[in-house]
Amino acid sequence: MKKTILLLLVLTSFFLGNAQINSIAIVGEAAGGWPGSPNDPGPIDFHQMTSTDGENWTLSSIYLTNSQSGGGLKFRANNDWALNWGAADFPMGIGLQNGANIPCVTGTYAVNFNSTTGAYTFSGAMLIPIVKLVGSAVNSSSGILMLTNDAAVYTISNIDLTNGTAQFDVDGNLFGGDVFPAGTVVDSVLQIPVTAGNYSSITLNITTGEYNFVASTVYPLISLTGSAVGGTGDGFDFDMTTSDGIHYSYSNLGTVEGLLQFRSGHAWTLNYGSTAFPEGIATLNGAAIPVPLGTWSIEFNLNTGAYTFTGSSSFPTIAIVGFGAGGWPGDLGNPGPYDTNQLTTTDGINYTIYALTITDGELKFRQNNDWTINWGDISFPAGIATQGGANIVSVAGTYTIQFNRITGAYTFGNPNRIAIVGSGAGGWPTGAVGEIDANQLTSTDGITFRLNNITLTDGLVKFRQNNSWDVNWGGTSLFGTLVLNGPDIPTTSGTYSVAMNRVTGAYAFADPLGTNAFQASNFKVYPNPTNSVWNFASSTNKNILSIQIVDVLGKTVFTINPAATAATVDATLLNSGLYFAKIATANATETVKLIKN
Repeated sequence: MKKTILLLLVLTSFFLGNAQINSIAIVGEAAGGWPGSPNDPGPIDFHQMTSTDGENWTLSSIYLTNSQSGGGLKFRANNDWALNWGAADFPMGIGLQNGANIPCVTGTYAVNFNSTTGAYTFSGAMLIPIVKLVGSAVNSSSGILMLTNDAAVYTISNIDLTNGTAQFDVDGNLFGGDVFPAGTVVDSVLQIPVTAGNYSSITLNITTGEYNFVASTVYPLISLTGSAVGGTGDGFDFDMTTSDGIHYSYSNLGTVEGLLQFRSGHAWTLNYGSTAFPEGIATLNGAAIPVPLGTWSIEFNLNTGAYTFTGSSSFPTIAIVGFGAGGWPGDLGNPGPYDTNQLTTTDGINYTIYALTITDGELKFRQNNDWTINWGDISFPAGIATQGGANIVSVAGTYTIQFNRITGAYTFGNPNRIAIVGSGAGGWPTGAVGEIDANQLTSTDGITFRLNNITLTDGLVKFRQNNSWDVNWGGTSLFGTLVLNGPDIPTTSGTYSVAMNRVTGAYAFADPLGTNAFQASNFKVYPNPTNSVWNFASSTNKNILSIQIVDVLGKTVFTINPAATAATVDATLLNSGLYFAKIATANATETVKLIKN
């Protein structure tokens, strides 16, 4: 064990020795909020430590609160998650890179941290005993930290225990008893006999020695199931929460247009429904509730059958966040208020982002640019993310990422790559191992691929996928519909902008500049890019006879004949993307690039 710890310290020192540390801060829910929260908005972390040697860091006074589920603290370098330390020990321990959040108890502390070894101490202005529940009934070899607000009564909430024994560890001293579920500790020898179950609270008063294990009340399990959440019955139950066995709720349930019912115990023996939406009275064995596409918070009264759906029938946004994808919310690479790497969706359930380059690091899926709803899991490159789950540990690469908001299923897959190859584009692939095609097209959706300003010679070309002949397309002209394994496309010398649709096969090699019989200074196009209209104006007072708007596949989408020195084209109905305007006067024509946001 000593050798393992020494190795970790050596490795930590090696890596940190190669990283410049300019600042260290204490961050976390127990210190007022994680970076990006209202109490620590960034870009500079709020609780900055000081150092005289760049290695030993101190903070003379910080007030901390009890760490909640998913909370606690971490040490963070340079106001960024690239370097951070944590551990499961308090008030002292050895912080590891990307380690666990540090649990803590309420109090005001002086903090010391060594950024080379990771060693840290929290010394209280008022000494607060550290109390843990330990023993064979506890599902943690190091015990479970108990929380206090007064340094007298310590509590654990909502904890699962197994059949076995337990004792209380108070600053390293053990205390037990022989009575369960409530009694008074006697000495270090006696072991409290514990019955397996879930306990809503376990308390110890270190002044009187009194302890109490309060078992959770077992209420009926009510869930929502139906086609509106992807399926009916087993495997498609979304469990509601309750504090009294009568009033049940579920927050932010994403649905498609479909049907829902309430049922008890994941079985059909007791089920409830109605034909009314968004509120009504569900009856035993009643009809399924028709639910539209949307995100809903649902309330259900088991005694009366009354239910309500409140929310919005619009798609929530999903983004991938973390220092593996540019930064956590509030970092310089993802400053907010909107998360940078937004996925796209057509149904509010299946979300995709194409060809995203990520680094080694940690990631999560986050809804509506807020931490209220987020998903994570320990698996990579595929898994089932759970709400509030662990960070996904990523491996550097470029991926097409898919995420299902209902099931939590996600995949990080290699994106399709398409290139133009052939004698007209610099030469055919040689077949060498590891060869990468030179003329790679780019895509934002994995469907439409583009390459601007490619210079071709007289010759032959083809489109091929993933630097391999396994999938390739050909045709007979510079525009049309591609054929899988089709003939070589004949090319004519020139500079082109190329577009192809991998699904429909539509493609075009378009002249990116057109005829240039007069200079760009002879007219103006503004605004460009635009959200609404393009204004065209002649700088030489010559009439513009026609303006033809063409998309990247060569299709004419709009034509006007102004016969005036100025004209306006309405672009509000056009899809976002790249277009070309072919402008003609009495003695010249020109083609210019336009962008619709």
